[in-house]
Amino acid sequence: MRTWIQELDDAGELIRIDKHVDPLTQMGALLYQCRDKALLFEKLPHGWRSLGQAPANVRQAAIAFGAREDTVVPLVAERMGQRILPEMVGDGPVKEVKLRQGEFDLCELPVHVAGQRDGGPVIGSGLMVTKDPDTGQRNVSFHRLQIKGPNKSGILLYPRHSWRNYLKYQARNEPMPVAIFIGHYPLYYAAASTTAAYGVDEFEFAGGYLGHAARLVKCETVDLEVPADAEIVLEGHIPPHVREDEGPFSEFQDYYVTGTGQNPIVEYQCMTRRHDAIFKNLQNGSEMEGCVFHKIPMSATIYRRLK
Repeated sequence: MRTWIQELDDAGELIRIDKHVDPLTQMGALLYQCRDKALLFEKLPHGWRSLGQAPANVRQAAIAFGAREDTVVPLVAERMGQRILPEMVGDGPVKEVKLRQGEFDLCELPVHVAGQRDGGPVIGSGLMVTKDPDTGQRNVSFHRLQIKGPNKSGILLYPRHSWRNYLKYQARNEPMPVAIFIGHYPLYYAAASTTAAYGVDEFEFAGGYLGHAARLVKCETVDLEVPADAEIVLEGHIPPHVREDEGPFSEFQDYYVTGTGQNPIVEYQCMTRRHDAIFKNLQNGSEMEGCVFHKIPMSATIYRRLK
């Protein structure tokens, strides 16, 4: 993500906010209003910094792919067919600080309230890694995570690949191990937004988009792999059969209703991060960052089928 911040800055696409901002009452409004530039908040509670609205639009997304707004879709369509296997490494910046349960507090992260009717602060930028317990095949996907306490969040699991994995664990009455990484180069987010068949590893798409293998490291407390150069990783489990109220949340379609109700929870036992980690916030709404991440791969998929 450091590379991405520098690229945005060099292109004149970044605004640095050096005033104190409250993530619970101010950040969502600033992100929602700023649809033309990325925002880097430099003075947040507990000494955090946070990047949001990056990419704020398709123009910025094209920069990440090394393309222009009018050429990015054909380029992504081509790279979809160039998947590269990830590479395992022994260590990485995301391991600079290792905190076990009781040593970290999710409530101290600069997680913002995105909309007035939201049920609370929600991590929208977490990419969750899970595995099929039968095959060991990885899946990487977006999930909203409503903060519920120092080491607990809610989670919305759509009836897609991670939900399918969870049902297998639940049928065994076992908790599902998860690892959620927050903050990376945007092509990792584009990979997680790419619709693929069940069993396809999204880290391979990330490699194809990047032009080189994604660097992965082993987690500390779960049998999963995460990007070595991420900003933050949360390790935990989703217990079977447990449901709690979750939502509402201002989703990318401009509606609050999606998935609100009795949803699973995540219990966390470890956080690893860079020593000066920058939190990634994601603001939802139509024609905003949460929408841009999905727009490019979907447009490329349509382009491939039409061609």
